Amino acid sequence: MIERRRKEDQDQRVKAEWDAQLIHQENIALLMEQENKERRFDFNKKVSSQNTELSYEQRRQQEFLEKVVYTNVPTKEFFDQFNTTSKMMMATAPSVDDTHKIFQ
Repeated sequence: MIERRRKEDQDQRVKAEWDAQLIHQENIALLMEQENKERRFDFNKKVSSQNTELSYEQRRQQEFLEKVVYTNVPTKEFFDQFNTTSKMMMATAPSVDDTHKIFQ
């Protein structure tokens, strides 16, 4: 009977140790989860801040483009300067037959 009582006491101690270990592991898991949550919060805060800065820079660049770059509307004179010599160049350029005769 004493042996059985000693065995029950030992079993209770082992069970209590396992329970304590389980509680300890759960506490560690909760702490790690809290740390991860804080890291994610900090990360999201930094990303949000960077996005705000990028948005500001993009807005400034767009304003610059609209106010400075895109204000110069091309005129008729601008387009008239192109294709002014193409007909003359075609008329004076050697034909394929002429080129073939040169290299024979």
